Amino acid sequence: MIKRQCICVIGAGGKTSLIRLLMDKYKDRKVIVSTTVHMERPACMIVEKEDVNQVQKALMHENVIACVHDSLRGVTGFTKECLRQLYPLCDLMLIEADGNHNHPFKVDRDHEPSLVDFMTLGIAVLSMSAYGQSFAEAAYPAAFSAEYCQCKINDPIDEAAFIKAAKQLISRFNKTASCLLLTHCSKQTAAAARAIRMALDVEVIIWWEGEKEYEENSLCL
Repeated sequence: MIKRQCICVIGAGGKTSLIRLLMDKYKDRKVIVSTTVHMERPACMIVEKEDVNQVQKALMHENVIACVHDSLRGVTGFTKECLRQLYPLCDLMLIEADGNHNHPFKVDRDHEPSLVDFMTLGIAVLSMSAYGQSFAEAAYPAAFSAEYCQCKINDPIDEAAFIKAAKQLISRFNKTASCLLLTHCSKQTAAAARAIRMALDVEVIIWWEGEKEYEENSLCL
């Protein structure tokens, strides 16, 4: 990472895991983690006061900090305007900008996601663990996602549904650089994941799991 980056992560099935990975990968740089929706409480120094001086002092002692407030659903983030003011203080800002209620598949509704206008990279996440499950089981919101994919709520989530959902999520980033991350890909879903990648005109990163050889071929940003 050479220039300052603000990465917004949306979708379902691995957003928090990706943010944790990036927190660790760039732990020698100045990193601010936050959310415009809600997220699990990050395992790093927490700054709860929305004050530039407080955040600046925290970054003098720790490279990776989270600017969040405790809530009943983990943590919520600072206001978008405050995050804009904090952005020049760090090398990397990581923002979880979408909710999925722990489901591995989603299609965004009109009010989603909640992005910041200084974002430099958007990453959409979908989990291949949803492949073959019904929308009722794996999608959030289930009925809306099924309807968008031109399916019924008890239909299985197939390659076509993944492609539709991925295109919709990526479109949320408009002209900002973006990519798709397919998580939890196994030997059983490998062909589907590759077909999804071939059908899209953006970079698609596949995270493998399962057999040892797939774990060794996992990719990270």
